[in-house]
Amino acid sequence: MKKCSICVVVTVSLSMALPVLAAKHSQSVRMGCGLMTFDTVPGWGLRPNGTSALGPTHGAVVIAKRGNIEAGDTVVAGEKTDVKPGNAMPLASMPVGTIIHNVEMKPGKGGQIARSAGAYVQLVGRDRGMVIVRLNSGEQRYLRADCMGTVGAVSNPDNQNQNFGKAGRTRWKGRRPLTRGVAKNPVDHPHGGGEGKTSGGRHPVTPWGKPTKGKRTRSNKATDKFIMRSRHQRKK
Repeated sequence: MKKCSICVVVTVSLSMALPVLAAKHSQSVRMGCGLMTFDTVPGWGLRPNGTSALGPTHGAVVIAKRGNIEAGDTVVAGEKTDVKPGNAMPLASMPVGTIIHNVEMKPGKGGQIARSAGAYVQLVGRDRGMVIVRLNSGEQRYLRADCMGTVGAVSNPDNQNQNFGKAGRTRWKGRRPLTRGVAKNPVDHPHGGGEGKTSGGRHPVTPWGKPTKGKRTRSNKATDKFIMRSRHQRKK
């Protein structure tokens, strides 16, 4: 009877200790300046030793702490460099499936795509001097293969989850309160006026009468040919 009780105690203590040990080894990524990297495909997690821990159908992106760039690390920009986080090179030098950020749209102009916190694009194909990238919006577009990009993704993906907690913090950022158009007078807004509560009576417009809330404003026909799949097609 005593032996059984000892076995139970040992088993319970081990089961309590294992999650603690696992948490110690699989620390989440630190948020701040610098870069973070994923495994080759978004949605794959990494174990502490760098091997994949999750299947491709897993919804979340798990970031390995060891994949980050830290103070003192060396990054290289050039034609032929290692495909490592922080290294910059032409898109032609990157293998298909690479996660990249700070991508040029015109060679020599500087990065324009995927520059904000947590942003990245994935290189998904090649075609006669061009590469195909998939953006977070769902858009797929052609870019010239001699455009530069940086391997990895921008850090701090939780930036969009900030809760300011009070209206005052938003005011500190210079944002003033927004009054609805239907609550104004006709002299101040196209949606204003009417007897009692009204819904505006027309499609949403700005105070200056321009259509808003989903109205498409893209008018650059010269670059339409570079968009393989519009971001709007995913929503249908």
